[in-house]
Amino acid sequence: MPEIDTRAVDTLFRAYSGAVPGASVIVIRDGAVLLRRAYGLANLEHHTPAAPTTDFRLASLSKQFTAMAIMLLVRDGKLRYDQRVSELLPELPPTTRAITIRHFLNHTSGIWDYEELIPETRTAQLDDHDVLALVAAKDSVYFSAGSAYRYSNSAYVLLGIIVARASAMPLPEFMRRRHRAAARVRVFAERRDVRADGSERHERDVGRRRHLHECRRHETMGSRALDGSAR
Repeated sequence: MPEIDTRAVDTLFRAYSGAVPGASVIVIRDGAVLLRRAYGLANLEHHTPAAPTTDFRLASLSKQFTAMAIMLLVRDGKLRYDQRVSELLPELPPTTRAITIRHFLNHTSGIWDYEELIPETRTAQLDDHDVLALVAAKDSVYFSAGSAYRYSNSAYVLLGIIVARASAMPLPEFMRRRHRAAARVRVFAERRDVRADGSERHERDVGRRRHLHECRRHETMGSRALDGSAR
């Protein structure tokens, strides 16, 4: 079995080394673990070093599992890609009636980003049904369904609710039962840098709002949830 050039790996992960948000890496070839190490910190406040066994937030990496759950239910005949989401989410306002499951999957629904709808005074964590309530109260869309592309966290939160309603079980339970690969998931690494595509205040506020939901969502869709738990 060839050896791994650890210096090359260290160079690749240099940005994650030191007193910064960290990362874990594993190299597997033909089923054998050739390298397993970690860089940086798992907790900046407490200066806790990252470890190969550190659980990182899944964030939007969980979207692929949500999409797979929808595909399985389509194969089962319980959902259709061109089915209007209002059939499963009657709480949504009239302006969303043309939106289909396919639009949600492809980020072409035009539905509002829930992050923009969280009240400034909100401090408690959001769950998926809080997100549904926020979107349901907004009787408008960014654009008509299918006419444009806009990356949507709201769409995938709502797809998770659709999975639960169509399968009569929560999304994590559905994935444990139906997707063997998801059942083996333990740790996902996530890069923690922030894109400065707005003002400093805007970035901070949007990050806080998204975090209010992700904290709750990742309690149920995190790696521990999928091994045997959900942005």
